[in-house]
Amino acid sequence: MPVMRYLRIMIRQLLLLPPLLALAACNTLSPPKPDPAQLALACQIKKCECRAPHRSFTFTADPPPKPIEWRSDGSASCPAGYELSFVE
Repeated sequence: MPVMRYLRIMIRQLLLLPPLLALAACNTLSPPKPDPAQLALACQIKKCECRAPHRSFTFTADPPPKPIEWRSDGSASCPAGYELSFVE
């Protein structure tokens, strides 16, 4: 009888494994967004562009990137409705 109890426990644990792995994978698929203030300064030494925020589940093409607007302190900014992002 102890063997049957052990098998039931193991089967229950194995049934929980796939949903837990799926939740863990969903958490790691999207990298964290960089801090906008730090990104504005990083664009001084790394190539950046102003992109429209990505909308998932849309079938239209994203608008083309806009040029970066440079502030007097040397940090980068974007027009309204756009956000800074590194060029891959």
